[in-house]
Amino acid sequence: MRVRTSVVLAAYNEETVIARTLETILASDYPVREIVVVDDGSTDGTAAAVRRVQSAGSPVPIVLVRQANAGKAMALNHGLSRASGDVVVTLDADTIVAPDTITNLIRHFAIDASGRLGAVAGVVRVGNRSRNLLTRWQSLEYLTQIGLDRSAQDALGAISIIPGACAAWRKTAILEAGGYSEATLAEDCDLALTLHQLGWRVTQDDEAVALTEAPENVDDLLKQRVRWTYGTLQAMYKNRRILFRARYGALGWWVL
Repeated sequence: MRVRTSVVLAAYNEETVIARTLETILASDYPVREIVVVDDGSTDGTAAAVRRVQSAGSPVPIVLVRQANAGKAMALNHGLSRASGDVVVTLDADTIVAPDTITNLIRHFAIDASGRLGAVAGVVRVGNRSRNLLTRWQSLEYLTQIGLDRSAQDALGAISIIPGACAAWRKTAILEAGGYSEATLAEDCDLALTLHQLGWRVTQDDEAVALTEAPENVDDLLKQRVRWTYGTLQAMYKNRRILFRARYGALGWWVL
């Protein structure tokens, strides 16, 4: 069964990489309905780069939405409001996907007889791993976190984070959750935990691979990890009713 699917990108100052990202989406073997790019107040040529891809004769409609800088959560919500698909694939603007990545994400919704599958996490790997020692270590870390930790969480039905860099979401599930929240710095973790509370099921596809750009120096890495750690703690506190509740099983007793 073919699932109506839209792709949503939130972009801020991604002039140098967003065309490459769009080209890999357009090369996907899954027929997406549209690609919605939300330019979140970029001060560089992000919008111009998107328009160049548009003018090249894209086989898939590319919708460019521009807004004053309001943050990633608001940009994703804006993109969600413009997306016409029943399932929304979110990717970071510096992430590239294989031709079968979207297909591998969507196939879970196609066979979901219950209609309660809320989200599917993809596998994010480091695309610039050969740049230096720091990116090589991060590549190993990504393999450990996703290949071991999240796969174990998936086996327990207790995935705590659906990475916004590569994921597919049922649009009705996001709307029931109230959209992406601005209350935390980890909107993807917050939304995943909210879906659990609302009774939606989440899973991971180990063959839906995306390559992202990892920080190449210590300062950028520290900024990223402080944001991730603080945002995850915010999301855990906001969803603390999950902790030690039998109805949430391993998620509340072990993962969090």
